[in-house]
Amino acid sequence: MVPERTRGSIECMERGVRSSGVSKIMIPKGTYLLGVVDLKGPCKGAMHLEVQGTFIAPTALTHNKSSWITFAYIDRLTISGGGTFDGRGEIAWKQITVAKTQNASHFNFIAPGHSINTDGIHIGRSKRINIIDSDIITGDDCISIGDGSQQIESRKNCTVYDTDNGVRIKTWPALHGGIASDMHFEDIIMKNVSNPILIDQVYCPWNQCNPKIPSKVKINNVSFKNIQALQQLP
Repeated sequence: MVPERTRGSIECMERGVRSSGVSKIMIPKGTYLLGVVDLKGPCKGAMHLEVQGTFIAPTALTHNKSSWITFAYIDRLTISGGGTFDGRGEIAWKQITVAKTQNASHFNFIAPGHSINTDGIHIGRSKRINIIDSDIITGDDCISIGDGSQQIESRKNCTVYDTDNGVRIKTWPALHGGIASDMHFEDIIMKNVSNPILIDQVYCPWNQCNPKIPSKVKINNVSFKNIQALQQLP
């Protein structure tokens, strides 16, 4: 059974997606047990979701979804509030998926370093997304940007620490062609990062492709500015 205040929160978010004009939904401080949620547009107006409380995933997953919380096809969505999304560790080591015209600010995403394939924020086929003043700690990608995305900005003055790769551009060989362009990385501090900057056009994990055939993706207009790498001595 879904607790009444959790049910009310879900209903408010669903009404916000459907309503016209500007909608603001505030989740107050408190703890909310939250199952799988798919909030999908198209929406009629802008939506601001302010989360001050804590959402907790169920202890047992009874679905075959790849994501716990999904925001998709929602234009002009802002997420803020400093709240917490607690996936309860391994049972929900997937990502919160966001898509299309959004701002995410003042959020903390935390997963253990040994958690497999945990993306903090994954963005795919999306436009005009801003990630502002957030702390992301995961076992895989903190922020990953997939194909079809445009005008994505993670605010400047970032710190990346204790990881294999800092900023990375990767493409698969022997697959569909395309263009990856106008990517600019600046004002980033790297601490204990094995590969601060990496461009890999033969990304082929688990031998799922033919590395002998070159990538068909063209990469151009990429810049790196004011990147500082600090390595701790043994």
